[in-house]
Formats: sequence, C-alpha cells, structure tokens
Amino acid sequence: MASEYLQELELNLDQIIAMQGAQYAIYEESFNTDTPSGSQLAARLGAFSTVLGVVFIKSTSKGLAAGIVSIITGMVSSQKSLLASYVKDGHFHMSNLVNFLRANTQYDRIKVKLPFLEYEHADGNIRFVTGKGIITGAHNRGGTWDYMN
Repeated sequence: MASEYLQELELNLDQIIAMQGAQYAIYEESFNTDTPSGSQLAARLGAFSTVLGVVFIKSTSKGLAAGIVSIITGMVSSQKSLLASYVKDGHFHMSNLVNFLRANTQYDRIKVKLPFLEYEHADGNIRFVTGKGIITGAHNRGGTWDYMN
C-alpha cells in the first residue's frame, strides 16, 4: 500500500546533491533494467549513505535496495511504470533546490516541503521524492532564517 504526503526537511547543498544522486541510482538500477539487482543498487546507494535515512527512511544501502527490489518485483507493469515516472520527476525537480542554493550563496541550508510517495514494506517503509519541492525558508550563513511564502 502507498501513501502520498508533503514533509518539510531542512537540507544543505551537499545533502540535496546526495539525495539527487541516490534517487538517480534508484531509477537507473531499478526501473531502467529488466531485472533489478539488489546488490548492484546497494553498491551504488552506498555513496549516498548520509541521506538514506533522512530521505528514503531506510538507513542502510542494503536495506533500502532490498526493499525497493521487493516492492518493484511485486508490481504489475503499469504500477512500475508510474512509480518510475515519479522517481524520475523527483530526481529532476531536485535540481531546482541545487540551483537555488548555488544562486543564493548567502544561504547555507533551506527548509523545503517535499512530496513523498511511501510504500509499506515488511521490513519497514520506503519512500521516494516524487516532484517539485516548495522552499519555505533559507538560512543565512551564521545567521537567521528568511521565511518564504
């Protein structure tokens, strides 16, 4: 069973870049192949271990990879295709967050409401960023927060 929701996270540029890389690895190893491999996905996700628990709920690359492969192999083709498009969209839209922080170097982190799609799994839930986040605040380096509408 899946549920959709928004959740606000506080993230710095390195975390956003790692999120984007992890979600791309998930797309490439899980949806861009006929037979997803948990071991290959886990190996690729290992590079992004600092954000796995924050974004995807699972804190280890092996746990996340095994859960994703289990969820995907239990889907019919149309469900898998829909989830693939959501994962791809989430990856694409994270570029907006990267671009915001690179263009506004006075900020060291942001608060952003991200859309998630979360799947219940026997070994714990797994979620994916599915679209464009809404920046709600930006932290001035060594200072205060500027809040956005």
